[in-house]
Amino acid sequence: MFNYFSTKEKLFLEILKREYQVRFENLIISLKKQNALDFDGFKKIMLNEMESILLEDSVLMRLTAIMHNILEENLDYENCPKF
Repeated sequence: MFNYFSTKEKLFLEILKREYQVRFENLIISLKKQNALDFDGFKKIMLNEMESILLEDSVLMRLTAIMHNILEENLDYENCPKF
C-alpha cells in the first residue's frame, strides 16, 4: 500500500473520499428516481440515506469518527485541498 501512498494519512483520505463518493452516488440515484421533489420528499431521501449509513455498519461512520485524530499528524497542506 505504501508504494502508492507515502503516508497513512494519504491512504486514510483516499479511503474516506471513496466512501463519500459511494454515498453521494447513492444519493444522486435516489434523487433522480423522483420526478417532482418537494422539501418533504427531499428530507425523506436524505433521512433514508443517513439511516442506511447508520444501520449498515458503515465504513464511513467509523472513518469519520476517527478522522480528526488521524489527520492531526503528518498531513501536509498540499493534500488538504484535494480532499
